[in-house]
Amino acid sequence: VAVQASEGDAVQETNFDETTLAVSVKTYVGQQDVSRQSLERGSGIDAIIFNDLVAQYAVVLNTANITSALAVSGIGAVTYTDASPTVAELYPKLANAVQTVNSNRFMPATVIFMHPRRWGWMTAALSSTSQPLISTDVPDNTVGLGKAAEYGQVVGQVLGVPVITDACISTGLGAGTDEDIIIVAKADDILLWETSPAPQELRFEQTNGGNLQVKLVAYGYSAFTAGRYPKGICTVGGTGLVAPTF
Repeated sequence: VAVQASEGDAVQETNFDETTLAVSVKTYVGQQDVSRQSLERGSGIDAIIFNDLVAQYAVVLNTANITSALAVSGIGAVTYTDASPTVAELYPKLANAVQTVNSNRFMPATVIFMHPRRWGWMTAALSSTSQPLISTDVPDNTVGLGKAAEYGQVVGQVLGVPVITDACISTGLGAGTDEDIIIVAKADDILLWETSPAPQELRFEQTNGGNLQVKLVAYGYSAFTAGRYPKGICTVGGTGLVAPTF
């Protein structure tokens, strides 16, 4: 894109440079062999087992996607080094991560992902006058607003950016393997494709028929990438994010 110096002049045209971004399709699957007795004499046993398989499918898929996103070359990083970390000292690091995404991506950060223990630590923090730094009702001289008991969805906001808690974020990072990490991102830059419905459920009656067992399987195909716009992600990590105390 360039300015058109005068009306009628040729409009700027630059051919795009195509770089292949390989995104592999992966299969995530789990199975359980269940006795026919338990299925026929129990109540809703297959539904309970399928629900557990589906829940674990989501955890494994989510964990793999987080690991993949953090491994992308070119994402931003803010380091928070602190032997005695506090929410007040973490706050400017979060602001730095938000502005890093905004500055490099030329678009706003739309979400902050953090482990529930980090959000719990933030909601537990008090000011010098014993006022919460994360208000759970009406904001009053606080750095954020949210709910301490929510999970896996928007639990509040910091710096005007929605916060989502995710226990799939590793708590074994850093030299002491006791740090977690905060991810600030432009969410729609992160792409996930899944079969629908995902996962799908299968029931095999004959596979283990000689043992009076039924095989229950949950599986799905998915492809994930955070590599299209790495600058749409910035992490906050370091010794200031070791296991918190309450």
